[in-house]
Amino acid sequence: MRYGIYFIPGPGSLSDLATSWLGYDILTGKTAMRSEIMTELVPDLDVLTAAPCRYGFHATVKAPFRLMPGSSVSQLQEALEGLCLRLSPVSLPGLTVREIEGFFCLVPADDSESVRAMAAKVVQELDSFRAPLGDEEWKKRMEKNLTAREQVHLIRWGYPYTMEDFRFHMSLTGPVAGQTDREEIRKLLEVYLYPACGQPLQIDALCLVRELEAGARFELVRRFAFGGQAA
Repeated sequence: MRYGIYFIPGPGSLSDLATSWLGYDILTGKTAMRSEIMTELVPDLDVLTAAPCRYGFHATVKAPFRLMPGSSVSQLQEALEGLCLRLSPVSLPGLTVREIEGFFCLVPADDSESVRAMAAKVVQELDSFRAPLGDEEWKKRMEKNLTAREQVHLIRWGYPYTMEDFRFHMSLTGPVAGQTDREEIRKLLEVYLYPACGQPLQIDALCLVRELEAGARFELVRRFAFGGQAA
């Protein structure tokens, strides 16, 4: 079993559109009804969204990890709750569709140092609950073309894209092959998500999620609201 710390948008236009696109609602753990128009426009939508569907619509704050022997999920929840009570909400002015390494996701329209600082605090304060990477996990990560700094993060934190290399993003597709296909998917997503992307996004809570077994869909364990004053 693995646990992760996610930001998951609450109910609203963004959540509705994204979960319908992915076909899975991580907040309820249930299949989401897909738009007939989208399934007609993208016949291979199931294949295109297979990877992000398993993780649910979210932004990773602390990547999935196995619990350190001797640690319990109740202890992890207690620590996360206490941390969230000390965190202050951060507002993003809007989101935009972007391609990262061949897949599409939503990212902040403007870079937010406040979000990066929040994520770093979560990674640092909860890292004692993370068991070291296994041989297969380590091999899988190292197969990617990591920078020297990303390799250092992988060794120290068990995940390469953290601290200075943290990228707040909410995945919408798996890899899309072909420049023409990527351009078509990008335009489609921009139109589909337009009603929500221009709206401010409030990051005011974090969610503990779990993967019951390898390859299973992630599901919500508990949501923890921030207790500090809005930044």
